[in-house]
Amino acid sequence: MPWGYAVRRLVPSLAAVLALGLGACSSGTSTTTATSAAGGATQASAPVTPAAPVAGGSVDGTALGKKMADALVAAKSGKLTMTFASSGSATSTSAVSMSGTATSSFSVNSAGSMDSSVTMQIGGVALEAVVSGGAMYLKMPGLTATNGKPWIKLDPAGTDPISKQVGTQIAQAGDPRSALSTYENAKVSVVGTSGGVTQYRITELVVSGTPVTGETMLYVEDSTGRPVRSVTESMGVKATAEFSGWGEPVSIAVPPADQVGPPPGA
Repeated sequence: MPWGYAVRRLVPSLAAVLALGLGACSSGTSTTTATSAAGGATQASAPVTPAAPVAGGSVDGTALGKKMADALVAAKSGKLTMTFASSGSATSTSAVSMSGTATSSFSVNSAGSMDSSVTMQIGGVALEAVVSGGAMYLKMPGLTATNGKPWIKLDPAGTDPISKQVGTQIAQAGDPRSALSTYENAKVSVVGTSGGVTQYRITELVVSGTPVTGETMLYVEDSTGRPVRSVTESMGVKATAEFSGWGEPVSIAVPPADQVGPPPGA
């Protein structure tokens, strides 16, 4: 697969895992601590006990985004596993065919920004990425740095074609409060509550200024605010995310400097 095609099809999906998937995260009621190799900070999370929403009602998208963003900052770390599959439900020419998996770890560092690492197998292509210090480090078959190194470094403000394409998502991936803008004008309705977990139906999401078609089902623990699971169907692709590992120690390290170089076109 030519790298140009892979970047157009796969890198935006990777950025979505980092920006949108990690934006929908939160904390717990018990006191937890977490450390990040990138930041080394340790902080206790504060307990929260929100009231359960009422089935059939609606909630403010901004309030939901703030609740999850606040909780993520308090939790300091977590893990995310995602699966992608063509849903077969789309009939428009905008639908894409995609299947695969992604696993990620993330941690809020001492500077208040979020570091994360992702391993993705999608569309028959393997990708690895690390977001730290405001930059993304990316490794994928057929894509090498201008100096021949296996990892490329992408800057949100970079002028190369790849950085221009995913710069906004990279910036959001490093911002633990990126969920605020994602949910700001979304329509959020309460489907129901079972076993202390509320299910929300979310439509009209906007990611990086672009409306997202389809809908997301988000499952959130009432007592902790932690997302348990989310299922998004958009453009013929179904993405299922499972959240875990809240507050557990996470080690996120950037690739060695001698393995990193500028992206093509830089």
